[in-house]
Amino acid sequence: MSTNEGEVEGTISVPIQPRIQNGDLSAYLKKYFNDHVFGFKCNKCKDDSKKYRPRHIAHSPDLILIQLKRFNGQGRKDSYPVPFSTTLDLNSYRTPSNRTNSEYELSAVVSHSGTTSSGHYRCAAKGADKCWNIFDDSNVTIAKTAQVTDPGNGKGWTPYLLFYQRVLRKRK
Repeated sequence: MSTNEGEVEGTISVPIQPRIQNGDLSAYLKKYFNDHVFGFKCNKCKDDSKKYRPRHIAHSPDLILIQLKRFNGQGRKDSYPVPFSTTLDLNSYRTPSNRTNSEYELSAVVSHSGTTSSGHYRCAAKGADKCWNIFDDSNVTIAKTAQVTDPGNGKGWTPYLLFYQRVLRKRK
């Protein structure tokens, strides 16, 4: 993947502010990959017009971590629900030289409940048997896909980290 300073390859930190009306993860990713920078002024030419800064995937990693940026600089948590799917297609964001399939399948979700000063994390992960389990301290419970993909509609738990595994295509 192409990265900017402070980003780690295979990690996409997606701002959820400003809000996208009825926006799901794919809408926020579209904004992330087709970024416009406002208020930037070139030191050389003094131009301060809106700048377009596209991002592209130069290398499709086997695992992609999507971080929903829920915590602002003041330490406040944004619990806004961002719907997401069990599948993720990033093929349209590849560079022309990247011919690797960039379709992904959800493999784990880390959710957070609480605030930055007092909170709790839990993880839902899919096992080799393709069944979902929720890991919450020493408790492990079987989960349905609908529980795992719940965007946090006022139930206290909000997805924070989404792990997607690249779908391998079988050769003919």
